[in-house]
Amino acid sequence: MVAPAVPELVEERTHESTDIRTESLQTLRELGPPDLVHLIKHPVKATSKEVGVYHHVTGIDASSSASLAAYINTLTYTPYDKSYKITSGLYCCYNAFSRLDMRVQVTIPGSVKSYCIDERGDERAATDDLWLETYLCGVLRAYSFADDGSGDTIKRIVGVRRFNPITSTEAEHKFLEAAERLFFKGMRTQRQDKTNTERKKANMAMQAGNLVRNLRSRFPTSFRTT
Repeated sequence: MVAPAVPELVEERTHESTDIRTESLQTLRELGPPDLVHLIKHPVKATSKEVGVYHHVTGIDASSSASLAAYINTLTYTPYDKSYKITSGLYCCYNAFSRLDMRVQVTIPGSVKSYCIDERGDERAATDDLWLETYLCGVLRAYSFADDGSGDTIKRIVGVRRFNPITSTEAEHKFLEAAERLFFKGMRTQRQDKTNTERKKANMAMQAGNLVRNLRSRFPTSFRTT
């Protein structure tokens, strides 16, 4: 499958796109916005200052920090603009279950840092449970922004790169297993502490399984498996 072209939105002020995203976290509802990928580029030959660019993405596997770092590496090691070199990248993916923005910072060369930002803008540790929630949100979000052929949905997103998150039977099983795990985990925790947060997580996970079946009938070509 041919990868979609990489859009590029240039910032007037470096990091302004990530700053705006952080400030908006407390107002986000439902599944949240598409993923944000922010890159810092330096001219290869000139000595001018760094440039901040960004684009949006849907459909990338967000089950771990490694998969998001791998996406940034595809942009870094196969640069689409030969006059600049990418020196760092930040991938932001919203976790609607826990209302956190999961982030992976890649510095070139060599280092990767994963963490999450809460609604107050504070940094927290990224755990395996949070990545499981983020993965499920990422798949659901990709199909919530799917297009019915009219083009109306995608026109509302500027600079977006879309991937199909479920392209095989194995990928579909992975998604449904994640929904099942979160549902039963939420139900067990709910019986133990009866918190509203865990009750909501269980309900969201249960709805995820139902939603993917509804989406399959609505967008049959998007859910075509091989």
